[in-house]
Parts: sequence; C-alpha cells; structure tokens
Amino acid sequence: MQYLPLVSDLAFWFILPRVFHHNTKRTCDALRSCGVPAGTVNKYAAFNLTAAANSYFTRSYISTVRYFPLATMQEQYSIVAKVGLRTTVLWGTNDLVIPFSTSTYVRVSE
Repeated sequence: MQYLPLVSDLAFWFILPRVFHHNTKRTCDALRSCGVPAGTVNKYAAFNLTAAANSYFTRSYISTVRYFPLATMQEQYSIVAKVGLRTTVLWGTNDLVIPFSTSTYVRVSE
C-alpha cells in the first residue's frame, strides 16, 4: 500500500498531459464552431497546453486530488466557526466550480 502514491503520481505524470491536450482540442473546436475569434481560441489553447506541460501545474493537480476532501467540508467549516473570529466569504453566485447553493453549509456553521 505504501507504493500507491508513487504509482498514482506516475500515472498522472503520463496521463494528465494527454488528457489536457485532448480536452483542449475538443474545447477549441467547440469555441470555433460558436464563432469565437481565432485569436481568443489560440490564447486559450496556448494557456492550457503551457499549463499541462508545467511540472508545477501537474504537482498542484496531483496534490489537489490527493488531499482535497471529495465529500463535504462541513467539518472544516465547523472548526473555523469555533475559532470565534468573524469570517467573510466572497463567493460568486455564478460559480461553476463550487456552486453558490453549497454556501448553505458555510452559513449553518455559524
């Protein structure tokens, strides 16, 4: 079991860049079909392909997969609430990564 992180890291190092290349190409094709200017599509592609080739990006991605709680963060929210300091959370109502509807978990921790 101690070798599992090593094996998964190696898999990410080889697989992640290929996935990014494939998804970037599909997204660029979709953007072109929607009439997005070629310059914008090229900038998007360059950014994504540069990120995929960057070892820091890959390490960050692996770390996120390994350590980010894939379930609720209710326990972490409760710990912050118990500290007793006022906390301000800035959250966009159109957030597509972590939808604003999940903010109820943060407010419950008050």
